[in-house]
Amino acid sequence: MIELACPESCQYLRSAREQAIARERELQSKEIASATAAEARLLAANLELAPQLMPLVYAVDGAIVRTLRETFRDLDDLEALAALDNAIKNFETESTGLIYEHRTSSPRVQAVSDNIRSMLEALSRETTVEKRVTRSDMIAAIKYVRSRVSRHVKRTEDEPGNSRGFIRQVALFYPWAEDNSKPLII
Repeated sequence: MIELACPESCQYLRSAREQAIARERELQSKEIASATAAEARLLAANLELAPQLMPLVYAVDGAIVRTLRETFRDLDDLEALAALDNAIKNFETESTGLIYEHRTSSPRVQAVSDNIRSMLEALSRETTVEKRVTRSDMIAAIKYVRSRVSRHVKRTEDEPGNSRGFIRQVALFYPWAEDNSKPLII
């Protein structure tokens, strides 16, 4: 789903998604089992998220995938992590009432950060008054995604050349636009 725009009906895509979910659960279990009691509690807390925040998490993941597909095909996990950090700083600054935007020196990181902001703000405009999305909800969702990315980065520290684990995994679950994912075999 990074290089090929597989249609949703692709059996290999379904299989890859199932394997990715199983592998992620297995790795999370190993991380919790090998952690100290305090680390295990912190990790378990980072894995839990309030159900009402899931649409925001999907929007953040979607912003990363959109940047990957539309602009920077070689985006990696460290760039995504830096963009998440920048987005968190911007939303936290905004929640204090200050009007200031933190910018990064990397146009790649800035593009991801800008996409995160625009996707979350678009989602916020679409919600009803009863389900209004707050800045603290947005920050919580970004921090949740950040913890997922940082776990992937930590896992690959000993594997040079494997700096796209999170990007590869999250791209599996976001379909390409319908016109891009027509079957390639005639």
